[in-house]
Amino acid sequence: MDRRVIKTKRAIKKAFFTLLAEKEVNDISVTDISRLAEINRKTFYNYYTGVFQLVDELEDDIINKLQATLKDLDIIECLKNPIRLFDLLDSAIGINDPFLRNMLETEKVSGFFNKFESKIICLIRDEVAGQMHTDPTATEYVIHFILAGEISVYKAWLKSDRSYPVEELAAMVNELALNGVRSLALKDRPE
Repeated sequence: MDRRVIKTKRAIKKAFFTLLAEKEVNDISVTDISRLAEINRKTFYNYYTGVFQLVDELEDDIINKLQATLKDLDIIECLKNPIRLFDLLDSAIGINDPFLRNMLETEKVSGFFNKFESKIICLIRDEVAGQMHTDPTATEYVIHFILAGEISVYKAWLKSDRSYPVEELAAMVNELALNGVRSLALKDRPE
């Protein structure tokens, strides 16, 4: 890629992140970004059709980083021990990332976690297909069930004040995935 293209796209992204610290993503305009990046609107449109295409590219950048990291992990171990998946998410996207924070708060404009879930489901399906004692269709549903729960819990934790220890959260998710709700409901119950 041409250095000028790289420099311009970097300026656009930097301007977008600066604006994201001040505004909701829905309130950021191409004019705002162009002005702050010190480019004209036409230059912005040479690279993106609008703000949401820029958002898609940023999401895809994070997903690609995650995907590259996933290749080196034991996927089965991640399913058994969600803290590894949570750590992966934290290191790849950064739990304090203003882009992620804004995307979580304005989910209607972001398919980030849906994209991530689709990518990881494909990786997991390929790796665990031979290891699960179910037919391929059932395996797909099992993977969706476990992963959707893990991602949903992680997303809820990110949206919270994060005071609940992530290790305890991962242990609870692991218990739920392996033994179901009944195991937690009966855990501290007097006999």
